[in-house]
Amino acid sequence: MLKRFVSIAVLACVAGSWSPSADAEMCTLDVVPAATLLAPYFEVDTVADQGTGLAQRNTVLTLHNALAEPVLLQVTLWTDYSLPSMWFHLYLTGYDMVRFDLADAFLNGNLPITADQQSDPGDSISPHGIHSAWDGSFSGCDSIFPFFVNPVISASILERIRNGHTGQGVSSLSGGCLGSSYGDTVARGYITVDTVQRCALLGPHETGYFDGNDPVVSTTNAVWGEMTLMDRANDFSITEPLVHIEADPSFGAASNDAGYTFYGRFTQGQGGVDHREPLGTAYGAPYRGSGPFDGTDFIVWRDSTASTVPDSVDCKSAPAWYPLQEESVTCWNEQESVTTICAPGIVDDPACFPLETHRRTVGDGELALPWDDGWCRLDLDVPGDDFQGDVDFPANGGNTTQSYVMTMSYSTGRYAVGRPGVQLAHACDPINAEAGAEEASHD
Repeated sequence: MLKRFVSIAVLACVAGSWSPSADAEMCTLDVVPAATLLAPYFEVDTVADQGTGLAQRNTVLTLHNALAEPVLLQVTLWTDYSLPSMWFHLYLTGYDMVRFDLADAFLNGNLPITADQQSDPGDSISPHGIHSAWDGSFSGCDSIFPFFVNPVISASILERIRNGHTGQGVSSLSGGCLGSSYGDTVARGYITVDTVQRCALLGPHETGYFDGNDPVVSTTNAVWGEMTLMDRANDFSITEPLVHIEADPSFGAASNDAGYTFYGRFTQGQGGVDHREPLGTAYGAPYRGSGPFDGTDFIVWRDSTASTVPDSVDCKSAPAWYPLQEESVTCWNEQESVTTICAPGIVDDPACFPLETHRRTVGDGELALPWDDGWCRLDLDVPGDDFQGDVDFPANGGNTTQSYVMTMSYSTGRYAVGRPGVQLAHACDPINAEAGAEEASHD
């Protein structure tokens, strides 16, 4: 199997104090130190603007360690087909922070440079500040962190991540594709950040990452962070918290009525050994297209529940789960007029969010609405269980699928406002409450 591994890390100390709770509040989406962070969507130009030399679109992640003791992270980039293009490690000393600039990676091949204590005995790369106890070492990292010179992403891996996230064929995979094509040079996908206890050449989808006698992953709830989406061409950006996913060693597939864990599709045969809470299944999301706003985009991440991850797919085809359908999207305006869209089981309508991650404009295509302002309920469970290779969680006849929703309302050339969707149902629930779309009138 072709390995997609690059490793590296950073500096900076930030004072603060927090102690992890003995019992995480599972099955509740809250912004607290977590064991996994999800950037539900990113976009970055793979070709710099000729005038400025900058990426017109870019995404920057900022990650923080809430603990006095050091933490090791594994960062994984996934395409909208949910295929990994690359993963690498970051080391944070106590109360440390690090920024991951995707444009620097995609354009220049650079990653943040960090190093644990054994790899940085002079304490010049990731300084521990005033307390030596804030520094430390992790197993397996001495063979990874010494690569301190940027650019660290090799030409073959750089081609993989650029072509993979723009839906072009990757030569090292005999021309296979990793993601969908929008016909432009903007890379799209999502990112997971896991606390881990050792450095290893394994991705989250591979055997040994969560299971076995010496799993890679940790259940330490230590990291928190935010993401910034920048659109220089339209002069706006938003900064939103990453999705904070807590872990508890006692939480597994048998710990909740739905049998769902965040990485459950990769670990279902082992009883949910990732020990991470799942996300919601239905969200409320406002949209604005009048007054101070020109429009609203929905940013939607979905779990395909595919249990296996191929190296690539035929560029003329798509993954077996594509397109992901949704139960329905029901929308109201400010006078409570209602319409239902994106509901294959109710109306003859194509999927609105067929991939694992999207940025879709309200009012365009399948999201066409007769009003400028209002809110939508997005019921993102799949209406059927009709592809081979998915993991069927016990609740809802195997149709429960976790998801996440953000909104971005903007005034082009002036400003943008981002906000998380309001969780209305959760994958821990035994039965997903429906929006009552059957009774909604169809305009």
